[in-house]
Amino acid sequence: MIFAEVKSQDAVHLYLGLLSSSAYPVWVLTEKQQIMTTDFFSKLNASLSSWRSLWEQKPPDVCQSFWKYYQLDQLPGNGHLVCWPFEQWHLAVHVWTPLQSARGTVLIWHGLFDHFAIYRKMIALALIQGFQVIGLDLPGHGLSDGQRASIDDFSSYQRILEGFFSVLEVWRCPQPWHALGQSTGSAILWEYLLRSTRNSQLTQIMLLAPLVRPAAFAQVRWSYRTLGKWLKATPRKFRVNSSDKDFIRFTHVHDPLQPRHLDMRWVGAMLEWEQYWRHSSLCSDKEIQIVQGGRDDTVDWAYNLAYLHRRFPAARILFLDEASHQLANESDVIRQPLDQRLAYMLNRSLTPTHV
Repeated sequence: MIFAEVKSQDAVHLYLGLLSSSAYPVWVLTEKQQIMTTDFFSKLNASLSSWRSLWEQKPPDVCQSFWKYYQLDQLPGNGHLVCWPFEQWHLAVHVWTPLQSARGTVLIWHGLFDHFAIYRKMIALALIQGFQVIGLDLPGHGLSDGQRASIDDFSSYQRILEGFFSVLEVWRCPQPWHALGQSTGSAILWEYLLRSTRNSQLTQIMLLAPLVRPAAFAQVRWSYRTLGKWLKATPRKFRVNSSDKDFIRFTHVHDPLQPRHLDMRWVGAMLEWEQYWRHSSLCSDKEIQIVQGGRDDTVDWAYNLAYLHRRFPAARILFLDEASHQLANESDVIRQPLDQRLAYMLNRSLTPTHV
């Protein structure tokens, strides 16, 4: 990447909503982080088999090392990691199957800066409930290629989602199919539901801290219009977006897959997407689950909840006063109502009226 020089960098961070009083700038490569080197990830990506041969090959040792680093080796299931080429990208797809026969499939869609491997708690819960869990790293995230933390147009996310359904059909993934999204991942899901109306292939959907508008939206928009033409990217400031101190320490210091910059093209694409949906009149009578934290300073949650309630009048909203933005990785105590709601949603889908 080539970054333009910024004389007043602090002002840029402020207007983009990237600076918080509890930010953790990360510049030092720690001893633990050195385990996951560039050579390691090059070897890992080279070892990924085609998505078409998902069940035919045993995962290589390098996958085992990756899972151990992210503590996925502790999951109650069997893991697979394959590559799915889609349009100009090669996307990493993570598949976890329960120890018993799967009762359905849960798709996990991560948020900006995130990747599938950090959602261990949600993966474990779905596996324990007897569901297969599948997720991909979006372009520019995790093990997938593409410019880091960037997208040219949010419509790309919709094409990826709809294209991925074909993969699930080839794999004959057990139904019903459900989906769980965090922030940007939630935005992908609720847009899909509004566009697909009654033809959705998803039975149950849960949105965690869903994105409609980011926090300080007016400042973000003004900053992009003022600086976006010449500022290519801005250094990321790491927020304390969970009360789980171990998670915060890991993502801020030890996770080499965390992007260190935000590409301004992502900001521009988000603003165009928000403007389109602000003027859209599409609604859905589908019942969805929405979970939101009261201490979330990443998205404009008050506006977002009101917006989504208008679009989805049957939505069931769970508000957690003490929770921050990273709901999938909140502390166990704060996350308990979320875990209960997710377990209820998955089991409810198997009753006769929801099969």
